[in-house]
Amino acid sequence: MASQDDSGSVPFGFAHQQQAYRLLELPPELLQVVCSDNPPPLTLKSAIPPPHTSTAPQAHAVLCTPSQTYRIRQVHSSNSIFLLRPTPGQESGLPPEVGVSVIASAKATLELQLTSTPSAALPYLRQQLPLYKALQDEDGDFEMMSSPVVRKEQRPSRVEAFENIPVSDEECEQAWIGMCAFEDHSGAFRPSPASLVDLWRAIFSAATAGGLPLDSPFLGPDLWKLLSGDGHAYPQPLFDAVLLRLRPTADASDDEWTRIDRAQTVPWIGSLILESHQQSRQDLGLSAFLRDWADTLPEAWRGGATSLDLLAGKCWQPSPSTVRFGQKEAGMAAPDSGKGAGQAAKGKKKWHDKFRPG
Repeated sequence: MASQDDSGSVPFGFAHQQQAYRLLELPPELLQVVCSDNPPPLTLKSAIPPPHTSTAPQAHAVLCTPSQTYRIRQVHSSNSIFLLRPTPGQESGLPPEVGVSVIASAKATLELQLTSTPSAALPYLRQQLPLYKALQDEDGDFEMMSSPVVRKEQRPSRVEAFENIPVSDEECEQAWIGMCAFEDHSGAFRPSPASLVDLWRAIFSAATAGGLPLDSPFLGPDLWKLLSGDGHAYPQPLFDAVLLRLRPTADASDDEWTRIDRAQTVPWIGSLILESHQQSRQDLGLSAFLRDWADTLPEAWRGGATSLDLLAGKCWQPSPSTVRFGQKEAGMAAPDSGKGAGQAAKGKKKWHDKFRPG
């Protein structure tokens, strides 16, 4: 009678046909989400490089939950990792015994690094969405058009744009709202800073004429009727995008009733005015800029509200009397009133003056 081997050894072998596997290591917080009762969908995404650009950066694959983005990084190991499968013994005349077979091996694993940032999707949206700007015709009316001109079939939809951005959908949505991007029957667009300033002036003027206090609850459709009644050619999706951008976060659940958040709007308008002058590459006079900024705000919002402190990180001063959009580049001199330079020159002596008595 055949007896079973009690030595404790386990038969070990390699399967004749090896399989291809990639091992992905999940961080603890993501593993907990995946193992929950209602796990969210996970999506693999990667950016599509723009056509006809050989210098485009290499697109990295990311793993996205609905709200977070994980960059996938391959980590090599000096030890081989075996993926095993139980296999029953096949020798005739012996009791069945269980062994293991290697069905795949790997010398690298995939690790996930959380890379979620509030503005991660902005450069991708700027790259994909055509610019929408307002042009003034001979009659003084504003006509909206895309620049550069993009054929309708080449304009991405909002869904298509999000699919080609290696960032979670929630982060894409935050960037979409932040830049007042919108979608109409012809595709998705991002408005130019100048067109946003013009639209805000029109909203402010229409609200003032209609007696609507912007920082108190009002019906968005009522304001749109006032605005469209003035003959403005702005598309309603852009108008809705601006109201969504400027409403308080706590009011986001209401579709019709809305109000304008003063704390968000004041620095937003100031930044847009500066950015709209960026293409001219000319510095703005500080006094003229502050005056123009204040003129775009309701009377109750003025009174010292327009200060460069509200635009920290978005502008800098080439001189005490000028201001420029963006951040100061390395090596640029800080604004100087001229007193420091004069005092430095006065205190500096020639080499032979150092040997004079007294």
